[in-house]
Amino acid sequence: MFKAFRAVRWRGGVYCPKCGSRSIKGHGGYRCGLKRYFCRSCRGRFNDKTGTILHYSRLSLREWFMLLFLGLHNSSLGLSWLLDRSPMTVFRALRKLMLRLKDGRVEFRGAVEVDELYVNGLKGRNNSIRIKHLGREPRRRAFRRRGRGSWIYDKPAVFILVGRGGGEDYAPSSSVEAEAAIKIVGRRIRKDSIIYTDSFKSYLGLSRLGYMLNT
Repeated sequence: MFKAFRAVRWRGGVYCPKCGSRSIKGHGGYRCGLKRYFCRSCRGRFNDKTGTILHYSRLSLREWFMLLFLGLHNSSLGLSWLLDRSPMTVFRALRKLMLRLKDGRVEFRGAVEVDELYVNGLKGRNNSIRIKHLGREPRRRAFRRRGRGSWIYDKPAVFILVGRGGGEDYAPSSSVEAEAAIKIVGRRIRKDSIIYTDSFKSYLGLSRLGYMLNT
């Protein structure tokens, strides 16, 4: 596991996360298998996890790997039971993963599946500070309404893009109108690709942009 992590982290060679120099020498290691390094340029010290979301984390590398594989398709409460960690520790880790996924972007080609889901908005005492930044008081329950959700009713949409040849991307959106769907798809999927989706009317305009639509 640690060899795999190091191979991915330093696939282009070890460099200093602070100054970018490749004038590096080994500086010991840890019992778990991770290594430390010394930068000859800025004379800084770092290890394999420096500059990643794993740095200074309470979770072990094994637990992070489990969250990467299971976190997007399971509840934080179930994962906290599986990892024997507190729900808030798992929730914060999942939030870091989601934010990193939002920062990154995958460019799809070929056959791509596109759909949307609706997530209940922030609620409860643990999120009170973040909710107040939104300009409202915390609610005991997120709104529950039939049909498609919306931003104003605390049930925002998240567009999901999955390439049949590999790759996933998640794009939260304040709207599910055709303009938003076209903008999200146009930035992530190459023209002449085949898009597999449902008959939701917001996707119908994609065929005019050079996409082959299969509903």
